[in-house]
Amino acid sequence: IEFLEDLIEKFDLEKNVEVLYGKQNVTSYYLNSSILLYPSISESYSYLMNEAKAHAIPIIAFNLSYNPAYQNGVILVNQFDYKQRKRSFRLRS
Repeated sequence: IEFLEDLIEKFDLEKNVEVLYGKQNVTSYYLNSSILLYPSISESYSYLMNEAKAHAIPIIAFNLSYNPAYQNGVILVNQFDYKQRKRSFRLRS
């Protein structure tokens, strides 16, 4: 977590990014979010992605074996493919 917080500070993103962990009532966080960035590389089943989908939050995640069931509202990015083309993605209003 310190590593992430250091990067957020380094790139002056404190007003735009908040690292959350150990929260019980997550609905208010989803309702105030525009997108879920989910860079996990080892999940067997993602409750986090299901919660985001239930709250109509768009998701960006690595293209891993557990992700194909999610289609609408998810951008799958090839892991470590830093030159992947940009894609347009319409956020909910």
